[in-house]
Amino acid sequence: MEQIFWRGFLLPKSGVLPGGALFGFMHFAGLAVVLRPLDAALLALPATFAGVFWGWMRKTSGSLWPCIATHVAADAGILLLFDAIRRPPA
Repeated sequence: MEQIFWRGFLLPKSGVLPGGALFGFMHFAGLAVVLRPLDAALLALPATFAGVFWGWMRKTSGSLWPCIATHVAADAGILLLFDAIRRPPA
């Protein structure tokens, strides 16, 4: 749903760089609820770069599908990383 909103609806109105910055800020705002502001900013920084990348990808490909597929892959990677970090040692 994020890609449909950010790259399908908002990108034509905002542009690639402002849309990426807003995407990063949205992640910062969500993270700042549970983390210290500096930690939230550091974790939101990759989302900003990803938002710019997905905006560029949407403009270049003309399709939302590459954005959706890579976002799903990125989220899966993040979940696997968190699972590996939280798993007790064997």
